[in-house]
Amino acid sequence: MSWNYRVIEFDNAAPEPPHREIREVYYNDQGQPCAYGNVGQLVWSVDDIDAPHTILENMRGALEKPILLAKDFDGAAAPSAATPDTGCTVHFEKMPNSEDLFLQLPQTFLRAHDWREGDVLDFKPTADAFTITNTTKEKRDGIHP
Repeated sequence: MSWNYRVIEFDNAAPEPPHREIREVYYNDQGQPCAYGNVGQLVWSVDDIDAPHTILENMRGALEKPILLAKDFDGAAAPSAATPDTGCTVHFEKMPNSEDLFLQLPQTFLRAHDWREGDVLDFKPTADAFTITNTTKEKRDGIHP
């Protein structure tokens, strides 16, 4: 059995467009795809054809930055399916050559919580931060109609 990375398109509940993910794909002895990994390595909406290139460019940029040490994170674990209520702390960043701000959410968090590009987020201010709720995900999960 062999494997490689491939783009797989997944349907979403209407009216959301499909999304695509790069996943490990496994092949049988005849070279036919027979299975794929359960975690997307890269996930994006079909409506944003530039997204995978931008994400890969940002990942490539990480190779040029100093290495971070896991021990410097005070034992904070990355979100995973085993810790569904785990949040993360992110900071607003400024777009180059613009006054616009953005949040770069970690891919591990997005995958662990099934947050997808194009999901609608609700920001609620707290004393010194924001709580972000993914209203699209809640609808997908049947939490809100």
